[in-house]
Amino acid sequence: MVEQSNGEPEKLSPVTIHFGDVFTRRQDPSQRYVIVDVGSGDTCHSSRIIEVEGVEAIGFFGTTFRGHIGNINPEKPWSLERIIKARRVHSKYKFLKMEEDMLRSASEQEPRLFPS
Repeated sequence: MVEQSNGEPEKLSPVTIHFGDVFTRRQDPSQRYVIVDVGSGDTCHSSRIIEVEGVEAIGFFGTTFRGHIGNINPEKPWSLERIIKARRVHSKYKFLKMEEDMLRSASEQEPRLFPS
């Protein structure tokens, strides 16, 4: 639930999420995030999209709740390869095989309805 300006809880509509979907935060629509794990229940995992030295990057993965998502961007979902590349750019270190395996597994998840 998200609180409206009048103090009443706002009921959010469920939304279908896919690995690689890009969304903006309700709290700050200027920030873009990409879903890196569809998850289960009322959470998923996403990472903020940033720019590092003029190149697209994403940071570490964090938990996202339905109330965080403002709009799912209609742009084509990011591919696994694009997410891995953006993660490598941000880390500036060798991308861990374990993380790559985790992302590969997450990329094969079926889309799901994210609850209200």
